[in-house]
Amino acid sequence: MLASNAGINVSFLDAVNGIGVDLRGYGSVATTFSITLGSGDVFSPSVINPTGGFWGITSTETISSIFITTSSGGATTVMDNFTIAKVPAPGGLILLVGLVGLA
Repeated sequence: MLASNAGINVSFLDAVNGIGVDLRGYGSVATTFSITLGSGDVFSPSVINPTGGFWGITSTETISSIFITTSSGGATTVMDNFTIAKVPAPGGLILLVGLVGLA
């Protein structure tokens, strides 16, 4: 678990295509987060505290970084079970399936 009053910034050495994270905030019944990807795309999920909730994204474009902070309802950003994935290109998957079918 990672917590911060100033937000959490993660940069990836190798760009990824998928991110998943459990989010929670402290300070009120509900917390809205501001999640900014390296591309500039911004998302604003809300969770109910103290349970929190899951947020995730997959993209055909690579993701180089992510910045997570609370935008309302909580002074502290809490992040747990942070997971990243490099999703294979659809063409590569089809090729793999085709080769298995030929064997």
